Amino acid sequence: MINTTSNIKMQTVNLAITNEVISYKYKFSRLLEIQYPHHPENNVSYIYIRRKNIAIICVNNRKSTMLSSC
Repeated sequence: MINTTSNIKMQTVNLAITNEVISYKYKFSRLLEIQYPHHPENNVSYIYIRRKNIAIICVNNRKSTMLSSC
């Protein structure tokens, strides 16, 4: 079975002090999630809907926003 999900972690200078990271989760080349250690209220999930025109919807704890369509 092929692992299609990958995680990328980024560490800024400020996050390095507390050994924390910002996490990015991908499936193939599509971004699925961004998780922030200090501000989880800003965490974002992306939902890709496959229809005649593809819509990308951004979801966080506060609202849902249609980002674009193809």
